Amino acid sequence: MKLINVVDAEDTKIKKYIANNLHPLYSNLRSIVLKYVGVDSLMEEIFNKLGNVQEVFLTGDFANGIETPFIDLVLVGDIDRDYLHQLVERAEQLLHKKIRMAIYSAEEFHLKLFEGIQHVSIWKEQD
Repeated sequence: MKLINVVDAEDTKIKKYIANNLHPLYSNLRSIVLKYVGVDSLMEEIFNKLGNVQEVFLTGDFANGIETPFIDLVLVGDIDRDYLHQLVERAEQLLHKKIRMAIYSAEEFHLKLFEGIQHVSIWKEQD
């Protein structure tokens, strides 16, 4: 179905798999991943109240499909940091996981930061 692409690493014999974000079922797969992580029901409300959030990425072990006690997020935009910390405290209690974050302004963020790092976009500002 070409829903998942294989990425061959030249220096190892390990294959990595990534979701094909151009596939018509990508949004459904993304929804399943978010439900697995447990943040799907919180995202819409949270990101709309945080200020001008342009994009949020899931990185780390969860982005690789590995269960872990941590959720690693990269947020891009003009974020209300005080409100974010309040929300993170509540979310950590609900999810029983620690949330680690990196926050970038739109000017300082570039996708090159993710070179060699698995990441999944879990929120993008509607144009």
